[in-house]
Amino acid sequence: MSVGSASADVIRNNQSQAEIFKLKIDHFEELFDWLSLNNLVALSKTCKRMQRIAGYYIKTTYAAVKFNCFFTSIYVRDLKMDELSSYMKKLAYDQCLIEHVRHMRADQFKSVTEIRLRNVTFSDVGISRIKEILGQLETVKLINPRFTSPNQEFYVSFLQYCTNVKKLCIQSMKIPIVGRDNGWLLRQYPTLEHFELTYYEYGNRTVDELAEFFEQNTNIKTFATNTDIILKHKNIFKNTKAKWDVLSVQWNSIFKFDWSLDILNELHERGLFRQLHVYFDESYLDQGTVNGLTSFNGLTKLFIGPMKNGIDLSPLIGLKQLHILMTDNITNKSILAETLVNLEFIQFVDARVDDIHPFIRFSPNLTKISVCHLKEKDGHTLNIEQLNKERSKLSNARKVTIYVEEHVYLAVKWAKNQTNRGFIEIKRSASCDTLNHMQGTNFLL
Repeated sequence: MSVGSASADVIRNNQSQAEIFKLKIDHFEELFDWLSLNNLVALSKTCKRMQRIAGYYIKTTYAAVKFNCFFTSIYVRDLKMDELSSYMKKLAYDQCLIEHVRHMRADQFKSVTEIRLRNVTFSDVGISRIKEILGQLETVKLINPRFTSPNQEFYVSFLQYCTNVKKLCIQSMKIPIVGRDNGWLLRQYPTLEHFELTYYEYGNRTVDELAEFFEQNTNIKTFATNTDIILKHKNIFKNTKAKWDVLSVQWNSIFKFDWSLDILNELHERGLFRQLHVYFDESYLDQGTVNGLTSFNGLTKLFIGPMKNGIDLSPLIGLKQLHILMTDNITNKSILAETLVNLEFIQFVDARVDDIHPFIRFSPNLTKISVCHLKEKDGHTLNIEQLNKERSKLSNARKVTIYVEEHVYLAVKWAKNQTNRGFIEIKRSASCDTLNHMQGTNFLL
C-alpha cells in the first residue's frame, strides 16, 4: 500500500520541524501500520502537519469505512472524526433533514465518492447545500428517500446533480419509489454502471417506466433487484435489449423460489445476464432450496443469512463467491472446500479459525477470505505460519488474503512481526472495498 507521490509535499517545509518530520512518507506508512485507527486519530490531533500525513494514510488504508454523519459531528464507532473530514471517502447519514447537518459543505468533503442516505428527508434548502458534493459522487445509496414537498421531482431536485454517478442503489418500502412520480426513470445516465432497485409492496402494481430506463441506459453492467420486481415485470425483462454481466436477486420469501426459477433461467437463455447472484437475507435456507439452486443457470454468488442445521452446500459447484452467516449450521466443511473448486472468495460473519482451515487446504482458486468477527478471544490463534504451510502443500494454489477486524490484525502483527508469509497475507477488513454487503448496508453488490 502506498499513499502515493502526490502526498509527498505533505512533509516538505522550509521551516524547522520536529525530527519525526524528516522521515519519508514510506517510513510513516510503516510506522502507521502498527497503529489502530484510534491511535492515528489521536496522532493527527498533535499538529496540522501530522493531521495531513495521518489523513492521507487513513484515506487509503481505511477505504471501506463509512463515516457516520450526525447533526454536528462525524463519527466512526465512538471516535470523533471532524478534523479529518477532507480525507473521508464514504459518508453515511441516517434519519434526518439533510439541511440540519451543519457541516455538510463541499470544501470540507473533498475526497468523498460515496454517500448512503437512510430515511433522509430532502428539501430544496438541503439539496442546494450538498449540490457540489453530489457532483463528485460515484456511488449513491438511498434507503426510503423522502421529500418535504410532494411536488418535488427526483431528477430535477437531486439526480441531475449526480453527474459522475457509477452506482445508484435505491431501496424503498413501496412505489412510487421517490417523489411524486417515476419520471427520473425516463432519463439517460451516461456514467451509470450499476443500478439497484428494490421495493416491497403487496398487490400487482408495476413500474412501467423500467422498460424505457433499460432502453436508454444500455451502459449498465450490473442490475440488482428482488423477486417481487422480477415476477411483476417479467414481460419487461423478456423484451428488453439490455445485456448485463450480473443480475443480483434478493429473495423476499422462500415461497417464491420455484416461481422465480423458470423466469430467471429463461432470461439467462435470452442473454439478459451472464452471472446470477442470489441473496437469502431473511428467509431460512433448507436443503431442498440448496438442491433447487443447482437448477439456476449462471449462479456464481450466494449470500446466506439464517439457515437450517446440517446444510450441505457442496452441490453448488459453480459458486465463485460464498457469504455465510452461521458456519455452525454447515456440515463437513472439508468436503465443501474440496468440492467448490471454483470458489474465489468466501466471507464469514462469525467464524472460528477451524472454519478457515479447510478452505486454505483444499480451495486452490481462493484468493480472499473475510471474517467479520473471529470467535476466538485471542487474535494470536490466527497462526499465519501454519496457514501458510498448509496452503503451500496445495497444488496450483493461489495466494489468499484474509481480511480480519483491526484488533486481530494488530495482534498478529505485534506477535509475529509481519502479516505476509507468501501464500497467506492478513489485512484489515477496513482496507477491502469489495466487502459491501456485510457492512450493514443491505445493498446487492
